[in-house]
Amino acid sequence: MSARTATAAVVLLAALALTGCAESATDAGDERTAPAVAESGQPETRDTETPVPVVAETDGPETSDEEQQTAFIKEVRSRLAKIRTQIPDITDEQLISLAHKACDALAPNLTGEDLSLVEGETRTNGHFMDSSAIIVAARLTMCPIEN
Repeated sequence: MSARTATAAVVLLAALALTGCAESATDAGDERTAPAVAESGQPETRDTETPVPVVAETDGPETSDEEQQTAFIKEVRSRLAKIRTQIPDITDEQLISLAHKACDALAPNLTGEDLSLVEGETRTNGHFMDSSAIIVAARLTMCPIEN
């Protein structure tokens, strides 16, 4: 082996040995590195809080029909205000009636995309926009959820 090859091999081995022993600042917080050992010979423990598990409630608080209707009206009016509605003069009572119709007409997992609740409603971009607003608001606030 030539002196040049021997020198290169020694330099390579030294570099490998040094890189294996050095810890960079980015590795210091890496949980995959081995834990530091205290003078007692036991691994040091970090004070970390155990996250509290999130548990879903099975039943929410009961809401009255009036509260549901109020929430529906607020939701549907908000949705209708964001589109070019074909029913700008519809009353709250008419909207509530349509919400009940929507809840009765829809099976639990249907979208109601092809359901028009408004007589004479025309599609906009392929959808019944007013009916969609009513259906979504009804689903969020008034339709019973079946398990």
